[in-house]
Amino acid sequence: MSKKQSKITLYLSRIISYAHKIKSFAISPEGFFLMFSVFFGFILVFLTPPMKVPDEATHFYQAYAVSNLDFIPHKFEYNNTIHYGAELPKSVFDFD
Repeated sequence: MSKKQSKITLYLSRIISYAHKIKSFAISPEGFFLMFSVFFGFILVFLTPPMKVPDEATHFYQAYAVSNLDFIPHKFEYNNTIHYGAELPKSVFDFD
């Protein structure tokens, strides 16, 4: 074997040994997804202020109505217009 071949063999053996080390640290796709989603989920939780997403107030009002066992929307009048949904107390709207 020539010197050049022995160097190539040495480099290949090092690459293979590093590949085995890297493979032992590899994580499953599920683990990667979990780490990725938890990391960015925490970032979004702390960077998005409460009640500032466009439809968040609507979801909050609906959740409040359901918590009062008001599952079925009903018809009511407000400011001379007909609305459907749940009547909520003024304190809920002041929460914004």
